Parts: sequence; C-alpha cells; structure tokens
Amino acid sequence: MNLIEILRSQKFISALLLISVIVIIAGVLLKNYSEQQLTPNTNEQATIESMQNIARQAADQLEQTRNLDATSPIKDVKPQLYADRVAALNGETPELGSEDWCALMMIKDADAWSEAEQQLFAQRCL
Repeated sequence: MNLIEILRSQKFISALLLISVIVIIAGVLLKNYSEQQLTPNTNEQATIESMQNIARQAADQLEQTRNLDATSPIKDVKPQLYADRVAALNGETPELGSEDWCALMMIKDADAWSEAEQQLFAQRCL
C-alpha cells in the first residue's frame, strides 16, 4: 500500500494532515505580517529620532537654566521690529496710545514706565 492509498482509505487522517498544513501556512503568514507591522518605517523612525533630539536639547537648556545665578534679574526682551519702528520716528514723540507709541513702549525699560503708561499700554496695545 502506498501513501496515496492510505490517505484515501483513512479520510480522518487525511483531513487532519490537510488542516495541519493549512494551519502551518497560516501561522507563517501571520508571523510575517506581524513582524512587518512591528517594524517602524523609515519616516516614523526619523520622526522618533527628531523628537528625541528635541527632548535632549530641551533637557540641556533646562539644565543650563537651572545653573544660572538666581540673583541676576532677567533682562527685558526688546524685539528688533519695534526698535526699527522707533528709529524710523527720528526722535518725534508719537501720540499716546498710537501704534508708534506702543512700539516705543515695547523698547522702553519696564522699570521706567509710569502707572498711567502701564494702564494705557494695557488698554491700547494688548
């Protein structure tokens, strides 16, 4: 009796053998598919690396900030846009509450502001 005749006569064993082969093939296909899903593509990997670099830079900046002398005051930030606008005034005094006046106040030292200037700035410039 050869293998073909045995399989024809033993239908239960034939069915089990066929099902076993199908299960093995399905398992191999499923394993390959899951490995492809778990492996990040190059764009995702580049994004992850970029975000990790940003996080490292932020941590470094935080560490530098922590090491600063706490007794030294933080200086006012004076945007170049406002400095250029005030320079264009050529020493003229702008009308209170105007856009040029707001620009002038932006480059004026904060400790030199009067209370009235602070209130007018809050009402007109913000």
